[in-house]
Amino acid sequence: ENGTDLVLSDEFLEKMYGGAAGIIDADPTSVDDVKLEAGAFLCIARQSERVNLEFVQRVLMYQNEDGGWGAANDSNWHATILALMIVMHVRITDRGGA
Repeated sequence: ENGTDLVLSDEFLEKMYGGAAGIIDADPTSVDDVKLEAGAFLCIARQSERVNLEFVQRVLMYQNEDGGWGAANDSNWHATILALMIVMHVRITDRGGA
């Protein structure tokens, strides 16, 4: 925003992206706020190919009847925005998923 260049090493970026993906990969069968945050971060960073497809499918399964996301059918704006960011950025069909 201030017109400055920020140079980050490839090693730093790999550690950061790999760490975020690792949060999801540790158990892609569950969905929680931290995993939604990690997935949305990767999508914003143009690293959506690192988002585990099993997790994305699980996110879709956990959509509430009102169309949003949140724990125990209690949709909230935060979880809904994060889930939508993931769903909009990850193209399951382009990566051989279901």
